Amino acid sequence: MKKLFLFILFIPLVAIAEPDVSPPRQTYDDLLHRLERHPALEAVRQQVVEQREGAAGAVGLPDPMLMLGINNYPADGVGGFDRFAMTSKSLGFVQQIPNSGIRAATSLAKEHLAAKAELAVDYTRQQLKASLAIALAEHARVLKQKTLLDKEMKLLQQEAVYWEG
Repeated sequence: MKKLFLFILFIPLVAIAEPDVSPPRQTYDDLLHRLERHPALEAVRQQVVEQREGAAGAVGLPDPMLMLGINNYPADGVGGFDRFAMTSKSLGFVQQIPNSGIRAATSLAKEHLAAKAELAVDYTRQQLKASLAIALAEHARVLKQKTLLDKEMKLLQQEAVYWEG
């Protein structure tokens, strides 16, 4: 009785746990949408982002530097700030201001590189679309040939039955 109860309890669980083995049906638009996340396309898009950010950074000023210097402090460490006067103390701030024409030209060059990278994105996208179309056509051809071969096998089997009959 206990085994029958476990068997009745186990049957619905097996039916629920059985996975659907049929592949999901995808449309051409779904495949194109997935193609937009292709790693090759993402890599080329990243180049566009890098060039745009480089162009924006080329117009700005270099990072300022703050310097603090204490010279002639005893190397053995026995001295202290309260006992020994330093011979040289310095505090400095440096901001370089490069030629604005050079900065503008560098920014413009990086903008041109970004536009070139955008063309590379479009080219890569078109290559991936062409590869997808070729793969889909090849898949359709294989399916068609398989159905034709199945029909031919049925006809040959019917002919074999006819001649054996």
